Amino acid sequence: MVYYIIVHAFADEHSLSFSIVLDKDGKVSKAYRIYAIPSLFFVDNQGVIQARYIGTPAEAQLEESLAAIGAVP
Repeated sequence: MVYYIIVHAFADEHSLSFSIVLDKDGKVSKAYRIYAIPSLFFVDNQGVIQARYIGTPAEAQLEESLAAIGAVP
């Protein structure tokens, strides 16, 4: 519960508008096969993963992935 408070306080402080998943039991990591952090997923409105990055993608990759899910930076 402490992590939830800390993470959401950070998100509020920085006006983050995206969803944050706290995976305390590891179910999400297993379902999405996350083996490294950071892992970044771009999911479209239909729930389909359009892009996946392990590590930090370049700015051009981020812009391309945002466009793929219909989000404009």
